[in-house]
Amino acid sequence: MNDKDKTIDEGAESTKDSIQEDLLSTAGDIGKLQVGGQPEEEEEIAATDEIEEIREEMTTQAKVAEDTVEETESSSKEQDFIPKFFGKDLQKKFGKLKSVQTKNLCGTYQIEISDRKETFNLNVTTSKIELVDKLNEADCKMEMSSKVLKKLSIGKLNPQIALLAKQVKVSGSYAKASYFFNLV
Repeated sequence: MNDKDKTIDEGAESTKDSIQEDLLSTAGDIGKLQVGGQPEEEEEIAATDEIEEIREEMTTQAKVAEDTVEETESSSKEQDFIPKFFGKDLQKKFGKLKSVQTKNLCGTYQIEISDRKETFNLNVTTSKIELVDKLNEADCKMEMSSKVLKKLSIGKLNPQIALLAKQVKVSGSYAKASYFFNLV
């Protein structure tokens, strides 16, 4: 985890703790409400209702803070996933393919990871798959977020569903995209 992620995590935890302290303090003040030295039954019920509302608000705020921390951690993990995916993972998966499958994959691919504003260019032959700096023209261009790529690669998202839901945009050869998804 880099310094930026640590700062975001610490900020989210600090915000969560601050919100909880404020709400607990307010809940305590409301619980102390008294009229004429002794709380009346109606005021007691009202204070109890308000305390319950504050507890619910605290729970909601804590959940939001936890979600923020999880999103930050998830985002960091996704950023770590991309270089590994286009490095070793694709090479390993390509090595397991049969020659008929590699023949169908042959061509050039341009994959844009939209949320990271990064583009990965692949040149695929029957014997290897390699990242290249630049392509003159790609046989198949695909655009997707890093979350979608990760879900596709671990089998949590069906490629056809991703295409229909427009989570993956394809231009050029749809056949090449289909073969690529079999590799992923």
